[in-house]
Amino acid sequence: MSSDGMNVDDDVDQRTESEIESRDLIYQSLERDGSIMRFKAQLRAAIFKIVEKASNSSDETPRSKHEDNISRVCNGILVDWLEYSRLFYTQDVFKAETSDPNYLPPLTHGELLEELHLDANENQSQPILYALLSRNNNEIRSALPDHIKQSIEKKFPGDVINEINHVREHFRSLFSPPFDAKVLDAFLDKHLPFSLTSVKKINYEHICLTWMQACAQILVSKPSFRKQISLDTQARPLSIRNGMNSDQTIARARRATFPLSVSYAENP
Repeated sequence: MSSDGMNVDDDVDQRTESEIESRDLIYQSLERDGSIMRFKAQLRAAIFKIVEKASNSSDETPRSKHEDNISRVCNGILVDWLEYSRLFYTQDVFKAETSDPNYLPPLTHGELLEELHLDANENQSQPILYALLSRNNNEIRSALPDHIKQSIEKKFPGDVINEINHVREHFRSLFSPPFDAKVLDAFLDKHLPFSLTSVKKINYEHICLTWMQACAQILVSKPSFRKQISLDTQARPLSIRNGMNSDQTIARARRATFPLSVSYAENP
């Protein structure tokens, strides 16, 4: 082979290597700014639309139309959270899946604030899901009697409780009279597994509220049992604190609307 031919091959190799390096640099740059993920999302969404269109054309049974407002609220909350979390890839695919005529458009952030009765000034810059969880936590605290809230706050001033044994001891101190410690421990075993090393204070407050709701249901549904508890309370007035009698405590617990079967497993 002549020297001229070898020089041409070298030039081609150099250009090829340079092109590969440039291509890699461009790809890395597009990947860093999220463009690659958006391209993938757009491609997947386009493919999904084509497959969905073909599937609908051959489907003899029409799909039911999701016209209820609850579906619009749920989809709006999902889109709002994905946008806030900058999960644009997932958001584009979700929008593509819910863009056919069987779905009504999801509610916007402003519409969700109005529909869910959330304060627009306080929640304008945060996702709807976060605002709902915050409101739920506030409702839990407001539903608890003051003496229980104050006792928990005094015993556990931080947001996270790292001593599970202390939680169990505190729970017994709140509700042991007239309830047997074994009954209280059985309830806690369901909601606070021994494998836990910590629990959020709001979750412990929710556990206390759940216990009060369960007691309220039993006392209301079984008058004879309520009468027996009333007699025990007269004999042992430790169950009355801060001037609140058992009827007031039961009524306050019943006003709360949280489920009874919620358990919390919070590991750091």
